[in-house]
Amino acid sequence: MRLDPDFALAWATLARAHLEIDWTASDHSPARLAKAREAADRAAKLQPEARLALGDLRFRVERDWEGAMTEYRVALAIEPGNASAHEAAAYVLRRMDRWEEALRSGRLAAELAPDDPTKHAYLGGTLILMRRFGAAAQAYRRSLALAEAAGLEASVLHCQPEVSGDWARYEQAMRALLPRLTSAETRVTLLVTLRDFPRALGELRALPDPDFHGPTLDVAYPKELEIAHVLRCAGQAEEARQLCAAVAPALAERVRASPQDAPLRMKWAQALAGAGDAETARREAEAAVHLLPESRDAITGTNLLTEHAKLLGFVHQPEEACALLDHLLSRPGRLSPTRLRYSPEWDALRGYPRFERIVSAR
Repeated sequence: MRLDPDFALAWATLARAHLEIDWTASDHSPARLAKAREAADRAAKLQPEARLALGDLRFRVERDWEGAMTEYRVALAIEPGNASAHEAAAYVLRRMDRWEEALRSGRLAAELAPDDPTKHAYLGGTLILMRRFGAAAQAYRRSLALAEAAGLEASVLHCQPEVSGDWARYEQAMRALLPRLTSAETRVTLLVTLRDFPRALGELRALPDPDFHGPTLDVAYPKELEIAHVLRCAGQAEEARQLCAAVAPALAERVRASPQDAPLRMKWAQALAGAGDAETARREAEAAVHLLPESRDAITGTNLLTEHAKLLGFVHQPEEACALLDHLLSRPGRLSPTRLRYSPEWDALRGYPRFERIVSAR
């Protein structure tokens, strides 16, 4: 841009880079968002096709789904074959609970950019959420053929037990893949799923960042809360309780500073539950779900309900937890019967008749 300050595509790309940094929780500062807005506005004034950057601003910062779709439609009216615009629209359509439209847009993006591995990986992610695991595995394999990466291999493997029911084979393959996964958060999450709690705790305690960025909710929270979660899964209940009690006040301060942050509020609720304050935990979890219901955001809202179901199981409300699980399994989302059957996160519900019917009937 120093060479050509009127290069619209460069301004649009810069805007999207700033927004990606914000979206991945690396930097939520007002200065970062101001830079994104400045670059997006500059791009849109220079070239109509750069409305894609403005759409990303509406989506990622303002969470204005309709506004984002308006910008993407303008971009597509000018350039119908813009694969990135179709992919961006698919992201928003998922949030709007318009899954078949999102799938069509995602497939079109992959068809328009057949050599772009990210387009096929995105398509795989949508298909997983729709529980079309065989098709998801095919999309991820296409992406893997274009760009070999351990994360993509993990995504392919993730689909296998959902199709075959062979959890033991999945565990064996994932254990072999673990050393090649570059994300510590991904390794920790996988180690917990595989019930390798000592290694998960070792990875967590070695993390230099005091915060943990979990894969389910778009929020950073003290890693002590994640350590407590792993300890509880490992059966070390008292140590987990003490950690939750220690970290709950810090989370309360964060919630007071950002009272509208629903994922953060849910993490506070989980800390309260872990510390033994079941009544306040339930109240705060309900407040989190109310702040961002699935009717407003079909991705994060559904993930919040999943975390709420886990909390209800932990505080000995199995009937309410199972009612939520029945609802969650009736619509797209991360949850699946196979994960319920094997993941230690649901151990609190094992043996409860309705839960056992849920995992055996599907």
